[in-house]
Amino acid sequence: MEEFLAAAKGGVTSISGDQWVAILRRFSTAHEATWAVSPVCGLDNKRILVRVVVELLHHTVGLNGRHRSRTLGPGVEAEALLAARILLREREGAERLMDQEALETYTKAAQEDGDAACGFRVSLMALKCLNNAVWDQPKGQISFVQLGGLDMLVGLLQASRPASVLYFACRIFNVVGSSNPTAFNELKKKQDLLLLLLSVLAGCVRCTHPPFPGGEDRVKLMVQALQGLFLLGVRFTQEEKKKALEGDTMKRLGYVLVDILHLDHAEIDVFMAKLQVLNLLLDMPGGFAEVLLEHGCLPRVVQLVELQLVRQEFQDGGVDAAAELTPGLLVLNKMVLASEESKMAVKRAIFPPEADEVWKQRLEREKRELASLTGDNYKRAEKISKDKRVHPVDAPKGTLRARFLKQMTATESSSKTAVSDLLFNLCVDEEEFTTRCGFGNAVNTLRLRGMISVPGIG
Repeated sequence: MEEFLAAAKGGVTSISGDQWVAILRRFSTAHEATWAVSPVCGLDNKRILVRVVVELLHHTVGLNGRHRSRTLGPGVEAEALLAARILLREREGAERLMDQEALETYTKAAQEDGDAACGFRVSLMALKCLNNAVWDQPKGQISFVQLGGLDMLVGLLQASRPASVLYFACRIFNVVGSSNPTAFNELKKKQDLLLLLLSVLAGCVRCTHPPFPGGEDRVKLMVQALQGLFLLGVRFTQEEKKKALEGDTMKRLGYVLVDILHLDHAEIDVFMAKLQVLNLLLDMPGGFAEVLLEHGCLPRVVQLVELQLVRQEFQDGGVDAAAELTPGLLVLNKMVLASEESKMAVKRAIFPPEADEVWKQRLEREKRELASLTGDNYKRAEKISKDKRVHPVDAPKGTLRARFLKQMTATESSSKTAVSDLLFNLCVDEEEFTTRCGFGNAVNTLRLRGMISVPGIG
């Protein structure tokens, strides 16, 4: 830190580029894990560091008609950008690293392709600075859009770049695009964003060198591409959505989503990617259920929902955790309504036939025993039988069906409604629904569907 401040007093051209590289590298190494620099050096000294970094970037990037310095080469540029990223973590004192000129600097540096041999380090560092500068900064995002930033990001996503570069490009694209709908809508008129994001996604999943999910940031890039596709679906007009669903691109997307569902999700990012897939499946045509069934994906979707339920238990539940279940439940319900074959596949996954056989035989035996009784014995046995109907007929703790039934009484309404509708649609009639779920769990769904009336409730 002292070395950096001492060099700052002499001006950026007072020492060689190699010396600046060494000084900046030592600063970044010392503070890579530091969230805020000002507690270490003081706010005034931080502003001095910011000023020097800005001057170094002006000389190396060649902004506003300046010629690039011959003594301060691309090595200084990458190190200055890395220092800027660290200084940007704490907004106070870093205002000059977030103004329009700084954003223009990062935007220009992000397109640098002269350092391909070094893995596009300048481009990557510039994008990291942009990410820090526009995150949760509406004014900065507007300035970035006015500089043609979204077009720049699209250009990067269309180019051959390392996954780490594409990850940050896609991340910034999603952040800025979601907060600036007008600019995003203008962009999708000029660019086929569906095809672009599909290409990025397919490149992540189907690239074999190295095999997926290897490679730096490949999985994280996949998550961002999926989020971008979801954002695009939200921004589509009804006419655009209809056109997309009828096109070949959407069919190709569907098969990539199938590939993702079959990935091993030992890594948390792959699991999160699969949850993003569920969001996209909500917009797929109903006939796509047959594709999922044909490729063995319905059990995968059921497994994903079960993992979410288990994770919710370990996280002590909560409204947010319950709401996260809703997309998966809605996808399952969509598949159930699509065809009888899909319905039976989901039903077998939630209610195993071998378990059903056990409780059905038990109910038949109890029915015969009840029929053989008379008088008070019959009345007592009948009361016991009716009392049992309040509870599910078969829901051992720890099973998927038990977790689904528990969700029927959750405080969060969307997941509660989704799971109740799913279980109802899996059953032949209200009698099977009441038997499987228990009258206590089923009563609200039956009331809402007008199948029973509850005194005192309209």
